[in-house]
Amino acid sequence: GVVPRKELFETWAAALLIQKAFPSTRRIADLAAGHGLLSWCLLLLDDEARGAGAGADNVGGGAEASSAEPRSAICVDRRMPGSADVIANAILGEFEHGPA
Repeated sequence: GVVPRKELFETWAAALLIQKAFPSTRRIADLAAGHGLLSWCLLLLDDEARGAGAGADNVGGGAEASSAEPRSAICVDRRMPGSADVIANAILGEFEHGPA
């Protein structure tokens, strides 16, 4: 794998906490993002909260999340590791969807 399993689980747990605390936040600025995994997790959680993901269970979302524009993210870091492209391609390949 590209990311150690421990890092994946820790990042997902952080994303769940952030989603619960800020469910209606529409723009994410991920600083010192590395490969951007946290942003990808938050985007996936937003899709689920808005009902756009398969098996959506409204994780941390509410009525405001379902009617809002999709969440977007910008990731910033001094260098982008090779794993960033691998992760992006894997997520887009699995969860790809067109414009709303």
